[in-house]
Amino acid sequence: MKRPPLILLLCLILPSVLFSQTDTAAAATEEPSVSGIWVAVAAGGWTIPFEPSEFKDQFKPNFNFGGGIAYSLPPGEAGYGEVSLLFHYYNVLFSRSDFTTANNIPASATVYGYPGDIFTAMVQFRGVFAGSRDNIAPYFTTGMGFYHIALPALGIENAAAPISEEYKKSTFGWSVGLGVDVPVMDRLTFFADGKFLLGVTETNGHKLISVGGGVRVTL
Repeated sequence: MKRPPLILLLCLILPSVLFSQTDTAAAATEEPSVSGIWVAVAAGGWTIPFEPSEFKDQFKPNFNFGGGIAYSLPPGEAGYGEVSLLFHYYNVLFSRSDFTTANNIPASATVYGYPGDIFTAMVQFRGVFAGSRDNIAPYFTTGMGFYHIALPALGIENAAAPISEEYKKSTFGWSVGLGVDVPVMDRLTFFADGKFLLGVTETNGHKLISVGGGVRVTL
């Protein structure tokens, strides 16, 4: 009389055990889910004055450097995106020879001038054409945000007034660029890129080109 209840109990328990084992095996064979990651970015390179003409004529290329933090989205079939907050400093050197030529200053005159500075704080989007972060991959960038330019007064010593007045402006700026990622270790990637930057000013914008590279470190 005790066997029917025992058989019924086994019929209820065995399917549950079998389904449980099947689910466990399926879960073990599934690929782990891929999530976004945080990345620290450090970069540097060469600043090239582009426009307006007086900006290009009076200053020459010099260094730049910066860094920030980025959130890299999970890779898809076509690639993945990355959103970052980047701070950067750009320096341009005063060119006495170019300034003298552009303003027809006699060779005997003594001119004065100092390097110029540009500071930016921009939100940037980076689109990477790769299905995995482990691949060498091209990318494009676009950014917008704060742009501050500070240029010194330029002129001839002992003259009544400078030829170019000191110029400072905090304004809105944007950038576009192209580059390539080169992964070298599990958490370290080198990159090289070039950008065009514009700060909105009265002279149709102060523009510069930046070329260089840097590193991305997964946090």
